[in-house]
Amino acid sequence: MLKNYEFLYTTNSKLSAEEFEKIKEKIDSIVATDGGSIIEEKDLGTRTLLLKRNKTTRGTLRIYQVSLSTAGLEALRNFVLVTESILSHYIVTGDSVVTPTMTPFEYKTA
Repeated sequence: MLKNYEFLYTTNSKLSAEEFEKIKEKIDSIVATDGGSIIEEKDLGTRTLLLKRNKTTRGTLRIYQVSLSTAGLEALRNFVLVTESILSHYIVTGDSVVTPTMTPFEYKTA
């Protein structure tokens, strides 16, 4: 059974475009496992972090709205926890989160 989630992750802003793309592709493949799908995704750009993480004060944010199975969710969590270049992540569950048009908080460019 698939459930809807909103998933946000922050990577080190010093990553090259290729490294960032590899992480994105890996997340895309994890989501596609067991019939999951990406409803919408958006790059939120580079921001100044409120808290220093791994001696870094800037991070690049990406947000997804996805449908995942329980196994897909666990695989996604495991991947982001072991990937050193992912500084933080947040997963919110619930059908009320997923809407036809993504409306995340309006972030201001730092």
